[in-house]
Amino acid sequence: KLESLNVKRDSIIEKRYQIKSKLKSIKEKSLFYDELVKSRDGFPEGTKYILENPNLFPEVLGTVADIFKLEKEYQKVIEVALGDLLHCIIAKNKKEALKILEISKANSAGNFTILALEDVNKVKPKLKILPKSNLLLGDASELINTVESLKPIAKFLLGNLLIVSDIKLASLSKVFFNWNIVDVNGTYLGTDLILKNRQVLEHSYILGREEKIKSLFNELEKKFKIEISLE
Repeated sequence: KLESLNVKRDSIIEKRYQIKSKLKSIKEKSLFYDELVKSRDGFPEGTKYILENPNLFPEVLGTVADIFKLEKEYQKVIEVALGDLLHCIIAKNKKEALKILEISKANSAGNFTILALEDVNKVKPKLKILPKSNLLLGDASELINTVESLKPIAKFLLGNLLIVSDIKLASLSKVFFNWNIVDVNGTYLGTDLILKNRQVLEHSYILGREEKIKSLFNELEKKFKIEISLE
């Protein structure tokens, strides 16, 4: 019986050690991603200035990266397709966009881009029939989760983008002519004939950073509860 208790004790000690190690790792990751979000790492200086001064720019709705939410497996796909447009500031209308431009230039804020939501809503996108192909995985704009009032931005920026399983085969198929296409590995071919590829580490993703923090904090809370139960 004593031997059995010793084995159980050793097992609990080992489990506590593993949980403590995991807690430390999760805490470090949480702090890392939290710092990335706060610092707006990868964003142009002008964009950072606008986002860090909400009192000066109350009509700013956020950036494209802020408003676009999607499944992790498609984050790289959309980032490759959008490129620097991920950092684009969304303003309510053109009047406010011009006001943001004027104030930012007066303060030498740096580089930034702005898109006026009101103007996007005026655009009537031409609905194209999706091509029939076994290579087609989906319409990129339909993968974006955002509030109803901001969905026109997804259609405006991604309405001509299709996700395919193999960029090489799709690029040789006539059914994808006049479409921008991107595969699940992040290789993109545009109607401008520009072919681009992006290989990134997980932490360099712009999309999904805040979701990553929430996930890590939830995991941290669960591990912490387990540790307390072993006390």
